[in-house]
Amino acid sequence: ADWASWADDDGKISLIVNMMLLQNSLFLSLSSYTPIVSGSSSEGTATYTQQDGRYIKIGRLVIGYANAFWVDHTGVGGIDISLPVDSQSGPSVGGGGSVISSSALSWPAAKQLTVSVIAGSNTARILGLESGSSASLIPLDTNAGLTILFAYFSQT
Repeated sequence: ADWASWADDDGKISLIVNMMLLQNSLFLSLSSYTPIVSGSSSEGTATYTQQDGRYIKIGRLVIGYANAFWVDHTGVGGIDISLPVDSQSGPSVGGGGSVISSSALSWPAAKQLTVSVIAGSNTARILGLESGSSASLIPLDTNAGLTILFAYFSQT
């Protein structure tokens, strides 16, 4: 599906509506969770001005979004954001998503932001992709925010 064809300015409202339609048609429960942003080298702490997430679990498939805006973050390294349940572990495990909005994040203009689920954990890492080069960490800013979409397989 072309996400842009039905997404609003930040995509979150439309994602919720589509998740609710899926929930009603399959009699699934839409669950809430509180995402936490941390540094990939040193977790740190922050004060959150917005912090919410929703997801659907269909068997082992987990689909949802996380929204987090923070100030005074003390973490160091790249941006990690918690997911609602642990992902499947193994060398060929895929999972990821998209950054659908961000505020005050610093990264080179040539890079596209992406979400990579770390196998066997409840963590997604925000990476920058650039044509012809490998993915790189996007540095955790002291005051910033983002909203991500994610999809991955859980361990159970």
